[in-house]
Amino acid sequence: MFTQYMCTVRFPYDLQSFQNIVRYYDEIFWDINQGYAVDFMPWLSPLYNRHMNRLAWWAAEIRKFIMQNVVNEHLSTIDYDEPPRDFTDALLQNLKTDSKLTWQHIMFELEDFLGGHSAVGNLVMLTLVNLVKYPYVRKRIEEEIQMVTVVREMLGYWINRKWFTPRRLFSRR
Repeated sequence: MFTQYMCTVRFPYDLQSFQNIVRYYDEIFWDINQGYAVDFMPWLSPLYNRHMNRLAWWAAEIRKFIMQNVVNEHLSTIDYDEPPRDFTDALLQNLKTDSKLTWQHIMFELEDFLGGHSAVGNLVMLTLVNLVKYPYVRKRIEEEIQMVTVVREMLGYWINRKWFTPRRLFSRR
């Protein structure tokens, strides 16, 4: 959903390697939000070796895919004297000019942005599905939006007429 804007690359939805990467991101983000005993009791980590190895493998596959399908192409076509074409170019240009940045840093940044946007895209789709699936939720949300809109219009009316109460609510004194 966002690779075109962040990397100037668009992958076909039926590309199996791309589908795998999206699934790996989903698995990693789901796992991050689970909360395991090992998160609070590190001495349990030997019991989680298989699980941690699977997460590490998914992360390595994501990095390999991004290197092969995004970064290598950008490295071969980037013009450091021109404005960046996208987020990937901006990261690579900053790597060249900022001595504090490392290769690991920009790769993590790119992976994190792509993965985070994948998670947001999935959240949006899940929200839309649930709004269609549960009409009473949609109705309740519509009512709340209407209520907020009316309140905002009332505040705008008061503020435009310089009424005392909203002026005091929003003044800096």
